[in-house]
Amino acid sequence: MPHTLKTRRGNDRARDDIAQVRHRAEKIIDDVRDRGDVAIRDYSTQFDDWSPERFRLSTADIDRIVSEVARQVLDDIRFVQEQVRTFALHQLDSLREFEVETLPGVRLGQKHIPVQAAGAYVPGGRYPLTASAHMTIVTAKAAGVPRVAANNPDQGLFRLATFRLTDDNTLLLDSEKTIIEVPNEWFTCCHYSGDIEFLPDGTLLLSTGDDTSPRLEGWNPRDKRPGMHAYDADRTANNPADRRGKLLRMMPDGSVPDGSQRGIAPNPHVGDERYDPYVYAMGFRNPYRIAVDPATGYTFVGNVGPDAAAADPNRGPRGYDEIETVPPGGGTHHGWPRCIADNKSYRDYDYATGQGGILLSCEGMAPATVYYPYGASQRWPELGDVGGRTAMAGVVYRYRGDGKYRLPGSYRGTFFFLEWSRDLTATLPVTGTGRLDTTSLALATTEMFHPIDADIGPDGAIYLAEYGRGFYFNSDSRISRIVPAAKATSATPSGGTSEPSLLGTVGAPLALGVFGVLLLTRRRLARTV
Repeated sequence: MPHTLKTRRGNDRARDDIAQVRHRAEKIIDDVRDRGDVAIRDYSTQFDDWSPERFRLSTADIDRIVSEVARQVLDDIRFVQEQVRTFALHQLDSLREFEVETLPGVRLGQKHIPVQAAGAYVPGGRYPLTASAHMTIVTAKAAGVPRVAANNPDQGLFRLATFRLTDDNTLLLDSEKTIIEVPNEWFTCCHYSGDIEFLPDGTLLLSTGDDTSPRLEGWNPRDKRPGMHAYDADRTANNPADRRGKLLRMMPDGSVPDGSQRGIAPNPHVGDERYDPYVYAMGFRNPYRIAVDPATGYTFVGNVGPDAAAADPNRGPRGYDEIETVPPGGGTHHGWPRCIADNKSYRDYDYATGQGGILLSCEGMAPATVYYPYGASQRWPELGDVGGRTAMAGVVYRYRGDGKYRLPGSYRGTFFFLEWSRDLTATLPVTGTGRLDTTSLALATTEMFHPIDADIGPDGAIYLAEYGRGFYFNSDSRISRIVPAAKATSATPSGGTSEPSLLGTVGAPLALGVFGVLLLTRRRLARTV
């Protein structure tokens, strides 16, 4: 008697099955968003009958699991890896790296990025073909798979940790202690930030980006359609329960300042169940660099803005980069993704129809202190009109030592911020109230190679990390320092002449001198370890 091994299912049945699986998957995703780790453990128990004390596998756990895998399976895995590796090498040989300047200051290119590990899926047993596959627990169960061991390819994790540093600057890797972890969806793109600074009371601030892709638009991504969560900044920056798009404040040991620590004020939302207790300030897109005034406790944030070159009647204002001000104690919301600049409102937007709706409310949002678009800014023309825009906070200069390269006294209490795309630094005086005097913005130095970070050295100079002229393939990355112009020659180790840049009205001329890596590196380690 013949046996039917497989029959074709009709289109209606297939559509029904797809709809059921999609509906079930969307419900689970929404539940995980709402309940977080608790929901993940519930589903792990429900689908896999697995609820260990911890989900992260140790090296010993991995070795034990591998030892239980059949030798034939291991051979299959190694076989597939070798095929993928051979193909990848040939693919690599067929591609070339390049970079081209498409517009003045705009460089595009492609680069080979080393991959640390790769996986492969062998369907049907003995490698009839090689393919890649992503499989969720739910779809695996629907397909009748009895047990699934997997990691989530859409889930990244950023970890802030401490390490001990010896007297000879040796980092002890086995001394790692995790302070805080911030989950990220990082397979789509972008905005992770990650700057850290100490507040005057000894607590620590960590900046986090909105972890939302800008690749489909230049305005304020708020796409609520199924499958588009990576394009919705409301889920992160505007979500008080999420750690992304925030400034997070913690004790140096990672605990929450909750009022129980002597002499330490609690975080602004401790006790409010709507908020993650670490949240200090929120509503940021990409607060890539921050600076704390050690005298006042004010925090200044360089917030990189969206790419829209012009306003759109359906969407709202054009893009701006911003310098934001967070007062001592925090508790501010800086608007993203609903408002930008001096609280210019975006419109609600229907992504399915392409129609704009009402203006979103900016009530209670903190407007940016400085904001500027592509091209020239009418309010702050000193920032120029060449290149893109990438605002980064630098330092508040409060140096009181007698170092050889200390800046003139007129700079004490001055905020230096960096413009990565425009290759300059600018200054804003800090007023007696602790806020910035936005009427006195002035250029400090120019002709740099994309300044990306700054710190004050023990000699009184401001040290800059310069990324280099391009996005990739940089051979001109360097450490430089801002010093009084009269000492520029001696500030350059080669004895050569540095490139002076005329300062504005805030004080005497400064100069930029090329230096070496050592001093900034040691200074950074001393502060962050």
